[in-house]
Amino acid sequence: GNPIQLDRLEALQCQLLNNPGSAAQSYHGVWLSDGALAPVNGDIRTIRATLAISLVVTGWTNGAITFPVSLKAGRYQVVGMRCVSTNGVFARLVFPGQAWRPGVPIVNDEVDRDAPLFRNGAAGVWGEFDSASPPTVDAIGVTDSSQELFLDLIYIG
Repeated sequence: GNPIQLDRLEALQCQLLNNPGSAAQSYHGVWLSDGALAPVNGDIRTIRATLAISLVVTGWTNGAITFPVSLKAGRYQVVGMRCVSTNGVFARLVFPGQAWRPGVPIVNDEVDRDAPLFRNGAAGVWGEFDSASPPTVDAIGVTDSSQELFLDLIYIG
């Protein structure tokens, strides 16, 4: 659908219902864009990678992407992502020189489904990188140190 236009300084609010009888960490995710989403098509390839981020409850932790096989030299557009982590909550990409950090809700099991918005170009181009300097990943969650990442990429030369 179409995004809701916000005023520049408009506050966002979120309502949470939780069990007040026990301590629990709660998370909320908000996806913002600078305009209507522009889905992309092309020769999209999904590349598997791994992360070794030690997740902490109270904040984002950054880690490097490890590709099991070297990417073909050149530039790539990221047009989707899936992150799997037993106790993860959110993951976001950190592109060199880019302020925006596009991300996804983490799925906790291989069989969990992702939202179609976050895969195969549905949300447009998230960012570009050179094979020699790929983005890193920020993640947040509850005590985990091993994540699996699937990046939907378009090779642009």
